[in-house]
Amino acid sequence: MKQAIYNYYHRPLFRRIAHIAVVAYPIGIWLFCLLCLWYASSAIIAGKETNFSRSVSMLHREYDATAFWWELAEMLRKFLLVGLFVVVEPGSILQIAIGTIVCAAFLLVQLQAKPYKNAADDYLAAASSFALLMLFTCSIIFKYDALTASEDLQSKMS
Repeated sequence: MKQAIYNYYHRPLFRRIAHIAVVAYPIGIWLFCLLCLWYASSAIIAGKETNFSRSVSMLHREYDATAFWWELAEMLRKFLLVGLFVVVEPGSILQIAIGTIVCAAFLLVQLQAKPYKNAADDYLAAASSFALLMLFTCSIIFKYDALTASEDLQSKMS
């Protein structure tokens, strides 16, 4: 452990800055969008267009007023599946299982919230989320098959 810490602090400065940026960028962007939506939330919910709510409309214009925050949920899902879970035991069945659980939870929330103004967008988003869930489920099946397919393991199993 001490050697790992020693190696980290003796890397060139630009590598340390890059590691900090890789962590700070997605979290910082998400927090900035959260702050912008929070500041404009009263105008968005009331349906009154202000200069600021109009300037951040790219974050909420496709969603119902009650689900103006949905872009933050999408950003969080992408961050978890693409950014964070990549480092959780890479290549393991645990990594795939956690991704499956997140996809299922997100699909459940999405089906309840129906965040889009257009019903066709809700159906398309739900179909896409379901397809992603099926991809993760099939990945678990393929991983299980790969782990149990060896001849040595088959001879020991009943």
